[in-house]
Amino acid sequence: MNQWVASLEDRVDPMVGVAVAIAAVSTSAIFVRWSGAPSVVKALYRVLFMTAAVAPFALRDAADLRAIVGRDLAFAVVSGLALAAHFASFFESLEWTTVAASVTLITTQPIFVAVGAATLLDERLTPRMVGGMAVASRARSRCRSARSLSTR
Repeated sequence: MNQWVASLEDRVDPMVGVAVAIAAVSTSAIFVRWSGAPSVVKALYRVLFMTAAVAPFALRDAADLRAIVGRDLAFAVVSGLALAAHFASFFESLEWTTVAASVTLITTQPIFVAVGAATLLDERLTPRMVGGMAVASRARSRCRSARSLSTR
């Protein structure tokens, strides 16, 4: 483990980081909705600001960055483009529907990942994984049902 990270864990309880992450993820869609910028611009800023925040830590270990081979670098670039497309799509969905409906759609991501992993990577889905997805889907549909009942 990186010495800087180890010393940080000695000074700050890691659960503080978890709490900050949960708060950030839970409120991000609302702040995105409040923004008046076009969706692609919001996606650009989201990726740009996060890259600027992480870059100093990555550059500190520049020797490790130079050791990345071309194939891995290409995968990283494609992953970054996919992330940018995800943010642009997600932010655009906030323009077309409610925050609740958009976030509900986004929470189906684990199901798509599981299906893709089983289909494309021949990964086996365990009963525990399927059960977790079923519980999450049931809870999501219950939330949707409760919302539709409250609008009547």
